[in-house]
Amino acid sequence: MFKILFCCLFLYLSVSAVSVSQQSVLQQVNSEYHVSKITGTLLKALAICQDFGMKLVTAPNAEVQAEVHKVLNGTTNDATWLAGLYLNYDGLFQPKWVWLNSEHQFSNYTNWGEGEPILYVRGLLNCVVMQSNGFWKVDRCDEDENYFICSTK
Repeated sequence: MFKILFCCLFLYLSVSAVSVSQQSVLQQVNSEYHVSKITGTLLKALAICQDFGMKLVTAPNAEVQAEVHKVLNGTTNDATWLAGLYLNYDGLFQPKWVWLNSEHQFSNYTNWGEGEPILYVRGLLNCVVMQSNGFWKVDRCDEDENYFICSTK
């Protein structure tokens, strides 16, 4: 029974961009950015970007923020994952927001919407999405499904 459950879980987690073409999952906007045609959790977004040799986008400064928002304005009106994560794992280290796949410090620049960030629970469940207005909000990394944007840089 355990082997069957393990195999089913493995197959479920293995379903990613490997089984589909890049064009069926991502829309190329320009030479740097590709916006998803599908939604997924943050982990799915990270996996798909990585499967195609890209990274989930970060917005470490106002210039990149404006560029990403401009790209998204032409493609989707929905919330879009950015590679931002709140690290607070049971007091093992100082809680902080970090950019995944980036050398930039999160504290150097933020673009939170009014009343944000609102944290759901302790742990690794709070992630950053860019809303259609360009401001950020928090969504649950493990449950919420959003569009995402990958970068070749």
